[in-house]
Amino acid sequence: MRLNPIDSVGLYVPAGKAPLPVVAQILCVAAKAAGVPRIAVCFPPTTAQSEIIVPRTLAGATEIYRMGGVQAIAAFAYGTKP
Repeated sequence: MRLNPIDSVGLYVPAGKAPLPVVAQILCVAAKAAGVPRIAVCFPPTTAQSEIIVPRTLAGATEIYRMGGVQAIAAFAYGTKP
């Protein structure tokens, strides 16, 4: 058996009525432990920015985007035009 990590991963962390920093941390740590070099994380626009951004950065996220819902999933799946 040969295991090869994927090149990048897009993680979506919901933040509806309350920010969920633990979910962000768990997802980022799991991707980092799997050996993924590029970890992109997105969360919906909310007022609780620091509660969301700090755990992701500490857990190893390389990119952070403020977009939410289906738009975020589509951007990760299909890309965006610059």
